[in-house]
Amino acid sequence: MNHMKNYIVFLSALLVICGCRQEYHRLLNIESYIQEWPDSALTELRAINTSNLISAQERALYSLLTTMALDKNYVDITDLSEIEPAVSYYRHHKNGDHYCAALFYQGRINYNRGDFPNAVSNFLEAEKWADSPYWKAMIFSHLGYTYNRCFNRSEEIACAEKALEIVKELNNPLAIQQSMSAKKTKSFVDPSYYNNKKNFTV
Repeated sequence: MNHMKNYIVFLSALLVICGCRQEYHRLLNIESYIQEWPDSALTELRAINTSNLISAQERALYSLLTTMALDKNYVDITDLSEIEPAVSYYRHHKNGDHYCAALFYQGRINYNRGDFPNAVSNFLEAEKWADSPYWKAMIFSHLGYTYNRCFNRSEEIACAEKALEIVKELNNPLAIQQSMSAKKTKSFVDPSYYNNKKNFTV
């Protein structure tokens, strides 16, 4: 009888583990196409039963991807709790790209809230973890745009110059044209331009 109980407990635990792995792989699959098809990603994310997200890792990635998908679908999020699971998890389980993204979207939410000082702080911290031209351009674009709202013209232009340096390295004519225009007119590149990785192909 005890052997049967132990077997049932073992089988139940195995099913839970398999279910967790299945949901996590589902999230990883969504992450693979969220940049190109954020609307499809959002639909898929909304179809997930969040009660099945048992581990902190799953909840963190779900939080990050949902925030990202909403932002890319032009939904202005103002609730910091949306991104908090991701920021908290990746702060203690350092994953460069995910932590950078979590901090970036925390900055986006603070920007939407009108909390520009904290948005600047988030973007600056995210920049420390950015190791790709895409994320660096995203950060400096939105950082400059935030400085614009703070009426800090010198920092705004400095960010435009940094964005220009980044896109020059990619030898992308359209991206260079966008950044050069921003520098000449002393205004910042529209951050939506950097919202798609396709603009960063050489």
